[in-house]
Amino acid sequence: MKKMKYTIIFKVHPHRRDKRTGVQQPVKPSNYYKELGKEGAGWKGEQKQIESALRDYNWMLNEIKRQRDLLQVVGGNVVAQSGIESTMPKPKGNTSDPVAKEVIRRDKKSKWVQKLERKVLFIQNNIHVIQDPREKAVLECMLDGLSMSAIGHHMGLSRRHIYNIKDSIVEKISQNAQSTQKMTG
Repeated sequence: MKKMKYTIIFKVHPHRRDKRTGVQQPVKPSNYYKELGKEGAGWKGEQKQIESALRDYNWMLNEIKRQRDLLQVVGGNVVAQSGIESTMPKPKGNTSDPVAKEVIRRDKKSKWVQKLERKVLFIQNNIHVIQDPREKAVLECMLDGLSMSAIGHHMGLSRRHIYNIKDSIVEKISQNAQSTQKMTG
């Protein structure tokens, strides 16, 4: 029997070619594809958020402590205007009272601290999912703020292997969060 050779020819639609150079233009992504790529959209976004929370856990914890201490302090150099400045017209939509501005700033700071606390609590509530000793060790090192290279050096494993373990940790936490959400939600 005679072997046949096939040649595959890809035809490019004329509207994808540059008229001057003949170079192909990239295909524009659909709106659906753009929505899937957004942060927090579906499975991939959730895993990225978990990975980010694991990486940032150590500084978030330190920042929560620092901000709580600062929010406990009352007072400061907040003095209202006096003299001729107090009688001048104020721009609309903008608060000129320094005390009110300080209250607004502290309120924003308080909301930000609450957001950090939710992320830290999420990680703390899902640590129990990790049972494998290697995964536990990598998780503890990540929560202590070590880099992937430092963790690899500490454990005597390659960085690639540490990244694979981290991906496994993130996947397990994500699966646990989804199953918990289905049961409660």
